[in-house]
Formats: sequence, C-alpha cells, structure tokens
Amino acid sequence: MNTPNKDTSPSTQEPEAPKNKWVLLGLAIFCLLIFSISQPMTTVFRNMMNGGPPEMARMELPGGPAVITLEEYRVASSYLYQFSRIFSGPSSSNEEQILAMAAKRKLADELEIVVDDSHIRERISMQMQQWRQAKYSDIWRGYGFRSGLEYESILREFLRVQLLGELLASGVNPGPEETFDQWAKDFSEIRYQWVNFSANEFEKEAAELNPEDDILATFYENDLDYQQRSQLENEESVAFEALVLTQDALGTELVQAWAPSEEPSEEALQAFFDFRRFSLYPRDDADPKKETEPSLTRDELGERLAQDYILNRAALELRSLVTDVEDLSAFAAEKGVELVRFEEAVPSSELPELERVGSSTLREIAFAELNKWLGEPILKENTAVLARPTEQNARAMPELAEVRESVVDFWREKEQARLAREAAEAFVAAIPLAEGALEGDPATQTSEEFASAVAVSGRVIRVQDWICRRMRMVTDPHWEADEKVRPWIRNMVGAKAEELLDGEVLEPIENAREGAYVVVQLLGQRDANREKMWPGELDYARRTARQEALRRFWDEGLSYEGLARAYKIEKVSNEN
Repeated sequence: MNTPNKDTSPSTQEPEAPKNKWVLLGLAIFCLLIFSISQPMTTVFRNMMNGGPPEMARMELPGGPAVITLEEYRVASSYLYQFSRIFSGPSSSNEEQILAMAAKRKLADELEIVVDDSHIRERISMQMQQWRQAKYSDIWRGYGFRSGLEYESILREFLRVQLLGELLASGVNPGPEETFDQWAKDFSEIRYQWVNFSANEFEKEAAELNPEDDILATFYENDLDYQQRSQLENEESVAFEALVLTQDALGTELVQAWAPSEEPSEEALQAFFDFRRFSLYPRDDADPKKETEPSLTRDELGERLAQDYILNRAALELRSLVTDVEDLSAFAAEKGVELVRFEEAVPSSELPELERVGSSTLREIAFAELNKWLGEPILKENTAVLARPTEQNARAMPELAEVRESVVDFWREKEQARLAREAAEAFVAAIPLAEGALEGDPATQTSEEFASAVAVSGRVIRVQDWICRRMRMVTDPHWEADEKVRPWIRNMVGAKAEELLDGEVLEPIENAREGAYVVVQLLGQRDANREKMWPGELDYARRTARQEALRRFWDEGLSYEGLARAYKIEKVSNEN
C-alpha cells in the first residue's frame, strides 16, 4: 500500500499564509460587529495581526518592569463587575478603571498580600448580620453564584485589593501644618442673618378658608399626623367582670373554707415586698423622703405587709378555682366573694377611676385575652381583684362626620403652614438676580438690601455674629433651655456652608418644631483661628486630618492617575 508523502515545498505552503491571515481578519471583523470598537480592542487586534503579545499596558513594579496582558485586563474587568454587584461600587467601568484594578492586582502579587480564611469568615459574618439571614447559602445564591467557593474567590480578591490599599495608605501621616489647616476648615466660622415666617401669623387668614368635602376627606384619610389622629381616635374600651376579695372577707367561714391558712415565712414576705415595693407601696408626693426613698420601708408598713401577702395568696387560690367556672354568680356566692360586672364598655382612660375595682393595672384587661382571667390579682389597699374582659373595642378613627369641626381645624393649621411657606418663597423669589446670572443661580444681596426687604415685609431681622458652623463646646454661646431656633439654624446653615456664597439667600428652610419657615442670608465665612485651638481639641484635629488625608489617598492615590504616576503605567500605543 502506497502512503502519500506530505508535500512541504514552498509552493504548497504559500497559499495557506493568506488564508490564515484572512481567517484572523474575519474573526476581528466579527468581534467588531458584536462588540463596540474600543481602544483596548483595537490594540488587541493589532497585536493579533502583527503576531505580537496581547499587551494592554506596561508599568514599573518595585521588583522591575511588568506588563498588563489582555488576560489580566479581562480578569480585572470581571472583578470590577463583580465588586460593583456585591459591594455597591460603580455600575460601569472604563479602560482606565480596569487598568487601575489590574495594576493593583499585580502590586498585591508583588507584595505577596494574602487573605487568610479568618478575614473571609469575618466578612461573611458581617454580611449575614446585614442580610439578617440564617443561612450563608442565602447570600451567595442571592448574588447569583453557583457555590460558596465561587463567591469566596471573589470576596478573597476584593479583600486582597483592600488590604493593598490599607498597606499603601499606612504611610499617610499629615504634618502639623496640614493638621491645623484641616482643623481650621472643620471648625470654620459663619456669620448670617435671618427672618422668620411663622404659621401663626396666618391664623386669621386660614380661619377664613373652608375646604371642599373631597379635599377634607382626603386630608382626613391621608394627612393627619400622629398626634392629631390620637386626639380624634375613639380610645380602646372594655366590658369586663371581676371578683372582689376584701381583707374583711378573709375572716368569714366561706372564705376560710378554701383559702390557705399557713403563716408566711420571713423569706416569702421579703420576696413579696421586693417584687411589689414600687408598685404597691410608693410614698406620697408630699412625703419629704420620696426623693431618697421612693417606697415605704418594711418597718413603716408594719402588719400591712403580712396582711397583703395573705390577701394576695388567697386571691391566687381563688384564681385557680375560677378557671373553668360557668355560673360565676353561684361561684361567687359559694366562695364568699363579690361579683362585679361592667356590661357596657368602659374607655381605657376611665378604668383607674372606677369605684372599688379601679386601678392603673386594670387597664391591662383592654389588651388581655378575651374571656381569660388576668394571671395575677390586682392588689389595692385591703382589696384584691380578679378581672377578665368580656368585650374589647380597639382604638379606631370615627366617621368624618362625627369629628368634622376638629378635622377642619387641623386642616386650617396645615393651611397656615402652607401660607407661611408661600410667603417665604415669594420673599426669596422677589430678590433680583445679579447682572449676568443664569436661571437657577442662587440669589445674592448685600446685607443692607436684605435687611431693607425684611423691613418692608414688616418682619424682624435677626443677626448671628461669627459662630462655629458646627458645635464647638469651648466657643458656643450659652443657649437658654427654651432656645431651639438659633442652634437649629446654625446647624442647618453650617452643614451646607462650604457650598454657599457670601451674600447668598438660601431657599426657605422648614422648622417643623416651631411651625415656621426661615429665610437665611449668609453674610460671610472664615477659617477658625489656628492660634486659639484648645489642648483638648488637638486629638480631634489629628484624627480628622488623618481621615481626610486617607480619603484623598483612596480617591486620588489609588485612582488610575495616582497609580500611573507612582508606577509609571503606560498604555500600549495603537500606532504602528
């Protein structure tokens, strides 16, 4: 059998080279049709066509030159995507962000950064607390991973890059000048003036308004606040029956026939006293000892303690006997106790004032299990009460027609606030914009112009001289206990001071506590005096200066630009 010889002559090989080249070119065109044409993809195709290595960038590591390959670029891109899903990072990434991630991974390799299992367990434990899930599998399945190991590989790489950042940031230590500069900025001072638009000013105007039925119905359904609803609600009520056992009844034959007769031990009396001393034996408000001794002592109680113990023990026995009784009237007569019935529901607030059985503890029956006796007797002086609810009515809003007048009053209160807000907005809208200002630019005035506008409105202008934009104990003025507005305004203006211009008039700020809207003009701001830092503020200054330096390092030093400067990252050129 003849075997054909393989022809390896140049003439037989020459046609194959163009064929392979056209295959590669076709593949490149196909990929370009499927994917968007980007600088990285162009570089890859050029490398493929020229037969060179698929390089994306070059950099200088501590150990020498290094290359970021196409595969490393692709893996970095995948990690960035997974990190964004799991750790709420940017939802998309560009070429430089991907190169920065690839560079950080190479640095982590160079510095031999390893994440051990304890770090993984700690992070997973934190995530389980956040997810409030009982099973670890709920987390990795929730992120769409096929197994815990697949998820942990992503988590391990995230922590490795994070550890790299912490290692690189460990050398960030601001000097004294940076520390003082940051402190002076943190505690910068502001000066401002303001005018108040109180809802109370519009009471008369709002009183003349009458809502349409549909508007009032919507307000009643959706816009009442918690306090208003509480005022309008029909409170919970309860019908109930009670067995009353008195101290005198303990001496009757009927009660002695079933009540325990043993004398209480000293230990039992002490336990009884300790448990009930504040609920059963409080001192009167007029008692001078109330401040130091809120309850009566055992010596002051004398024989009463033993009597109350015996009465309570008898009531507990009665509680065990009455559990399954159907004819309560016959049972009460047989046991020598009094039966009291309240067949009409009593509002919860009236229960403590009821004759003979009334007590603050009695209010529990409004929420207890229906037709079940309370687990413990209600003790009053010389009386023990067993009670059970027979009918319970929960708190509920009445029909609008029943409380219409009150609802209209609440609606008018809301209208007062609306009128105050509109007056404040009109005041700001009337401020002319500076020459050349665009729509949406903040309104600015001189302090004199603002004061003049306030005077025209008939209101009073108030001025706050230089004050730290945030609370500073050593320099804050002494606010009176009832002074709520001034510290509140300082906090509101101070929180956004860095964004404001001198002379800027802020949009009206709602002061819900005072029922008012405040219009503030920032008069100026300045750094705190570095020479007047108190010794106790130095630790804070150092801490915040380092935090700010670390924030800048994470934002800038670990960005592509920062890494490119530090490690001389150069993208591979697209040109031949």
